[in-house]
Amino acid sequence: ARKRRSKIQLSGKTHEAVEGAPDELEEAFYNIVDNALRHGVPEGGLVRIVVERESGAEDLQVKIMDEGVGMPGAKIAEVLEGKLGFARYGRPAAGLFLAKFFIEQHGGILDIESQTDQGTIVTISLPCARQQ
Repeated sequence: ARKRRSKIQLSGKTHEAVEGAPDELEEAFYNIVDNALRHGVPEGGLVRIVVERESGAEDLQVKIMDEGVGMPGAKIAEVLEGKLGFARYGRPAAGLFLAKFFIEQHGGILDIESQTDQGTIVTISLPCARQQ
């Protein structure tokens, strides 16, 4: 099988940190980026990751954006509840469901904006680590 070739662009001007279980946060971000690369971008497409913290905000915000096929709004709730995937895989497609679970376990919020043929934006807000 031939691997797809896509690009990832990372940008941001913050040096903030978040506290948490590294393995859970890694799994959450891996699932989101992997989903964007496998389902969200065409061959040679681009996934953009933007990390920012607005002045005075308590949360670090990460946006993962793709230019891909998107999904209708009705499917977003199913994805986040782990219900989507049974028809195709015979089991839940749990990547985004697990990502949401891990982000929420760290006091954060995961939001998905998507439209068919318009791409998807996954926004993660996580509390910044307390300054020592």
